[in-house]
Amino acid sequence: MLWNVDLTLVDVAIVTRDAYAEAFRVVTGRPLVKLVPPLGRPDSEIVFETLAVNGVVAEDDHLPRFLSALATAFADRRGRLGEDGRMMPGAKAALKAVSRLDGVVQTVLTGTIRANAVHKLKAFGLDKHVDFELGGVWRGGLSQGDPCCRWRSRVPSSGSGRRSRPPTRS
Repeated sequence: MLWNVDLTLVDVAIVTRDAYAEAFRVVTGRPLVKLVPPLGRPDSEIVFETLAVNGVVAEDDHLPRFLSALATAFADRRGRLGEDGRMMPGAKAALKAVSRLDGVVQTVLTGTIRANAVHKLKAFGLDKHVDFELGGVWRGGLSQGDPCCRWRSRVPSSGSGRRSRPPTRS
């Protein structure tokens, strides 16, 4: 079962915006004036468009530097997630209910970088129902479709058309 993180399981837009502002300042040396709306896009698109609308010409090193700064800024703010964010109504109940289904593995498909996706769900105790190793968290490609293709290729089929958990690694 694939879950989206933002606005499906949690809403942490205030903390996310603050983290983007800090990352922008670290990378460019300037304050963030405008953050483009996320609209379900991967972090890479948000980074490039935010740089552009703020008059910064993107260079080859901007994306890795920005994503590193974003991960640090978000980790520094993870203590605020519970107070400035919220779990979406029904999220915990839905994750719990699906966790009881035989042969179903829950994971995420999100444009958010892995570290930030984990922080978002941990803040509300939702991480215990999700297998992040299997999921399609954004790992650095430039499109959100890419993680989905990697996810499907890594998860063995149970033969019933449903995907099943791979054998546990020792």
